[in-house]
Amino acid sequence: MADAAPAAEPRARGGWGLLTAALVAFLLLPYLLAVFVPVTEPHRLLLPAMAALMIVGWLAGGSLALAGAWALVGAAAVLWPAPSGTFDTLQRAWAVLLAGGFGLVIALSKPSRPFVGRGIAAAGLTMLVVLVLAGVSAGGPELIDGTVRKEYADRIAVPATVWETYLASPEWAKQVQQSPALGEAGSSFLEQLRALPAIAASYATIAPAMLVLQSVLALALAWALYHRTGRVPLGPPLARLRDFRFSDELVWGLVAGFALVVLPEAPRARLLGTNVLVCFGALYALRGLGVLWWFLNPGRAMTALLAVVMIVAFPVAVPAVLSLALGLGVIDTWLDWRTRTRVTPQSSE
Repeated sequence: MADAAPAAEPRARGGWGLLTAALVAFLLLPYLLAVFVPVTEPHRLLLPAMAALMIVGWLAGGSLALAGAWALVGAAAVLWPAPSGTFDTLQRAWAVLLAGGFGLVIALSKPSRPFVGRGIAAAGLTMLVVLVLAGVSAGGPELIDGTVRKEYADRIAVPATVWETYLASPEWAKQVQQSPALGEAGSSFLEQLRALPAIAASYATIAPAMLVLQSVLALALAWALYHRTGRVPLGPPLARLRDFRFSDELVWGLVAGFALVVLPEAPRARLLGTNVLVCFGALYALRGLGVLWWFLNPGRAMTALLAVVMIVAFPVAVPAVLSLALGLGVIDTWLDWRTRTRVTPQSSE
């Protein structure tokens, strides 16, 4: 999902194919990649955000029935079932604050403003509120940090425990008798799983950045869904990836992140800088992917081929492409290839 320069008028509703695929991926992948994403129940982010958009749309002259129905759906996503622990309570509180911040930003900003600025503003506002609340509460920062680290450690520990139990089962013993090589392979895999807590700790340090990125993605999907179901336009729709761009002033986010990271004897500042770099790095990598897609201009067959190559050569291809995209995104701040070469097409999804 991407963004482009403000359009004079929102265009007609787009199709459902790409949006449906994106929604399915957004809702299912966190269950498979629990170590990489903070919120493993992403509907708790998506549905309240959609409810907030419908309420703002109703205030702008839209349907009260739609707003009421989505408000109930959003409330159910946050409240049902009851929270299962401290981390679950924290992620639900974040979802409520995010939806409220998004609705406030949409209601107060100019309708011509594109999504990317509004989405980043909503996620940033939510993070600011959380930091303030944590700062004024007794043990707030330590409680949140400890809860997040424990959550990530538990996510890593579960696969190791399950695999260890299976290795001790009679079924595994029979398989090893039939193929002794399996015993060594199983033990080696268990050792790798037991070494993963260190990886979990590293992911916990960038959990705030990953939470912001996951939240912005949820808001983008809610924005696209609203443009297909809402009756009152609230701004221009999302644009194609190849047209993705944003204010060049955001490059100062990268500069600030680097400045914080290199501060001597300031671990908290370096931690903050690392999260800032992850957020803005992802944003500029997405811009670079848009530039790369614009240069390549692949058709459907080439797109499918590129997808297959990325999946097959994932460990090598993905880091290489993301590094290239990050460089292109930063350089595009000054060169702006797409604007120099020709007039940017009207934004579309």
